[in-house]
Amino acid sequence: MGDIDINVKNFIKINTVFAQLFSQGVYGGEVEIDPDKLQEFDTVSQDVISLENGNLKSLERLRDGEKVAMLFDQKVALQVIMGIEGQTGVHYYMPVRCMELDALTYSYQCKKISEKAKEKVK
Repeated sequence: MGDIDINVKNFIKINTVFAQLFSQGVYGGEVEIDPDKLQEFDTVSQDVISLENGNLKSLERLRDGEKVAMLFDQKVALQVIMGIEGQTGVHYYMPVRCMELDALTYSYQCKKISEKAKEKVK
C-alpha cells in the first residue's frame, strides 16, 4: 500500500468528507447526510466458502471506508450502510471488486440471521 492510497483512505474516512461525497454523488448536492450522525462501520468482509471438491476457502476483503447513517423521509426512517472505494486512476475491475465486497457482507448478514433463527427454535 503506497502513501497516496493511505492518504486517500484517511481523507475519505473524515465524516464531513464522506457525507459531502454522498451528498454530491447521490443527492445532487443537497445535504441529506449529517456528518455528525455517521458511525464508523467495520470495513472488513470475511467469509469461508465450500469449493466443489469439498475444500474450504477463506475470503477477506477490505473496503476503504464504510459508515452507517439514519435517513428520515416524512414518516420513513432508513438505516443506510454506505461504502466508498478511493481511486487515483481508472481501474475497470472496481465495479466487480465492489460487488464482491457487497456479496461477502450480505453472506455474513445471512449467516447471522440464520444463527439467530436457529437459537430461537431451541
